[in-house]
Amino acid sequence: MKNTRSRVPVPPLRPRPPAAGSLDVLYSQAVALHRAGRLADAKRIYETLLSRQPDHHGALYLMGTLALQGGGFADACRLLTRALALNPQHPASLANLAMAQSELGRYDDAIQNMERALQINGAIPNGSVNLAGILIQAGRHQDALNLLETLGSEQRNSTDFWTNLGLALDNQPGRKSEATAAFRQAVVLSPNSPKHKKNLAQHLQELGANEEAMALLDQLIVQSPDYAEAYLIKAKALQSLGQTHEAIALCMAASRLKITTPDVLASLSRALTLAGEYQHALRIAHQALELHPDHHPAHVAAGFVLRAMHSPDLALIHLNKALALKPGDDEVLFEKALCLNHLKNYSEAIETLNKIDPEKIDVARTILFNTKQHICDWEDFSKLESQVANDLMTRENIRACFVAITLFDDPAMGLLAAKKQIKDSTGGAHGRPPLAVPEKSEKIRIGYFSADFHEHATMYLISQVLSSHDQAHFDVHLFSYGPIESSPTIDRVKPKIKEFHYVKHLSDQAIADLSRSLRIDIAIDLKGHTTDSRMGIFPYRCAPIQVSYLGYPGTTASEFLDYVIADKIVLPPDQQKNFTEKVVYLPHCYQCNDSERAISSRSYSRHELGLPDEAFVFCCFNNTYKVIPSVFACWMRILSVTPGSVLWLYQSNEQAAENLRGHAAQHGIDPDRLVFAKHADIPEHLARIQAADLFLDTYPCNAHTTASDALWAGVPVLTRAGQSFASRVAASLLSTLELGELITHASGDYEALAIALAREPQRLRAIRDKLVRNRQTSPLFDGQRFARDLEKAYLAMMERAWAGLPPDLIEVSP
Repeated sequence: MKNTRSRVPVPPLRPRPPAAGSLDVLYSQAVALHRAGRLADAKRIYETLLSRQPDHHGALYLMGTLALQGGGFADACRLLTRALALNPQHPASLANLAMAQSELGRYDDAIQNMERALQINGAIPNGSVNLAGILIQAGRHQDALNLLETLGSEQRNSTDFWTNLGLALDNQPGRKSEATAAFRQAVVLSPNSPKHKKNLAQHLQELGANEEAMALLDQLIVQSPDYAEAYLIKAKALQSLGQTHEAIALCMAASRLKITTPDVLASLSRALTLAGEYQHALRIAHQALELHPDHHPAHVAAGFVLRAMHSPDLALIHLNKALALKPGDDEVLFEKALCLNHLKNYSEAIETLNKIDPEKIDVARTILFNTKQHICDWEDFSKLESQVANDLMTRENIRACFVAITLFDDPAMGLLAAKKQIKDSTGGAHGRPPLAVPEKSEKIRIGYFSADFHEHATMYLISQVLSSHDQAHFDVHLFSYGPIESSPTIDRVKPKIKEFHYVKHLSDQAIADLSRSLRIDIAIDLKGHTTDSRMGIFPYRCAPIQVSYLGYPGTTASEFLDYVIADKIVLPPDQQKNFTEKVVYLPHCYQCNDSERAISSRSYSRHELGLPDEAFVFCCFNNTYKVIPSVFACWMRILSVTPGSVLWLYQSNEQAAENLRGHAAQHGIDPDRLVFAKHADIPEHLARIQAADLFLDTYPCNAHTTASDALWAGVPVLTRAGQSFASRVAASLLSTLELGELITHASGDYEALAIALAREPQRLRAIRDKLVRNRQTSPLFDGQRFARDLEKAYLAMMERAWAGLPPDLIEVSP
């Protein structure tokens, strides 16, 4: 944060001539020590004096000033308030109280007290300049500018005047060049002041003048090698340029300095968090809070790192405290909304996001849209959809991959979204050069990286493959940065792999270093741009070959991932141009499945599931964020011409169910024709879904695991295939099962086929019988066969690497 003003200096509060042995002697000694900079000695005498005379105004005032100088802002407020109770018209006490209150985010009180001080004594040193600084902190940049422009030439000789003028101008449209001139003037007036050089460097960095900013910061580090803020600002600049390793080195250098101010500690914590050094960042944030429990930036830093560590409940404690200290802080509101989303408190997240100015946080509108989708809140859907599309095209600091695949059937749009998100996901890292390929050996060491090695959709799909790798030729390692959970699925896998590494609390670099120490040959990222991803691991080069697979249905746009595993249906050859990774085509469906998943022996009646006994039951168990208005309108048209039919949906949350019932009524459909099913364990879900007649897929983001569930349970899936990877997943599943008759390519065809199958029970029965037959022999549900195909792909990757060839298109034969 740029400094907005200087603190009010200790004024020449003149003691009376001391009488020998009186308290005035102590007071005179303390004042002399205070002015000489011997603050600890002065504090000790002030404390002694106040223990003898608790209502000594001068001691209370100067003790409060001392607390202000030392960063003890809450103590300063308490002491200065006591001093003002004794002398309400003391301008210096009012001014210093205002400074302390502003540090605590109490801007209205601070402005009121500084204005009172200036009314009593307009000549308070730097008083008007400091008032302008508080106005800037409060977001009242125009008021600050108006005040500064009224000041005379004497106050314009102050470096703090020019700094605050720069800050005020910086927030005025079209006045950036004037702001630059003001920051430069502050440096001219105080060429040896680290603070003012730092402010200018930050400003230049924000303007994109990185070369000059870096030169200034280099000068500053040479001039003031103990000035930690210079290291941190340069680290931030290096991170924005993708020089992550150099940035981390500067953060570490700053952390070795003796830092005693909470401001700098908070900045260091933020920088360490961006570098993936979470444990270190959390320790530093706590150090800042020990120094100053009500320090706003320290609470923000603690919340920031705790959210990064996937502890949103703990992060919210600090973020709410930060908002209590500084209401309306857009950055903190955004962090809070992300935590609330993680906790599935979508209503409060939406309320929080609506308080944010979308012009200040590039990604705020995208996150708002995604959050509203989780509860099917479609108010202003078209308007917001258009704004999100525009943000994706025009803004740089935006994370919109999942919104892009949910809304847009456009691979080029998916690539654009991924290119913008990958910089945020990896800290913009250029990373290490590729690892040297080891000599050819009998065993290939495979590392799978994910947060989903627990009861999760990804684990349900891949568990049999992990258990089926040929242990004579492959050593399999799992690197888990998700929750610590013992579950039947992961417990079944662990005995069949080489080693399970729990790495959640390690930094990105430390995880990569562990992988390198284990000499992993191929690292497979199972997350991509999804929740709890750790894309920042891969710039550090976990392995000579790095691969994207399964978790994210699109390109990662990462220069550090060499291959993406797909098939020719989800990723047609003409769409390779929209993937930065080289494509590995598997011979059948790209999506692995587990043929050992148990289906409960329980036979559910429709009655106990809340379904009508004789009705035709359409179903969709996709997550609600995939259900967009156009899809829902299509479903309502289907219901309107199939009397007595019902739509059976997954209830991810009560609000979504309530909103969908309301949307049905708006389409003229009885809300009771929507039946909602809550979460069930997988064996029970696979048994109950057999009560459905036809699974209706979503578009443009298809069912993935939920489609496999339905097909494994013997329920036909009707899909609409588009152009994007995400819109073609169900088509790949169905093609592998030789059920191409359930694939459509337009909304009208999708509706017509759904209606026809509901009206022609014999036709649907034939399809269902075919599904039941084919699933027993199809490659789709043969996990061991899939493992062999995947191993062929891994071997082909290694063969190219051993031959000294770069990654290129690979097609695995059946």
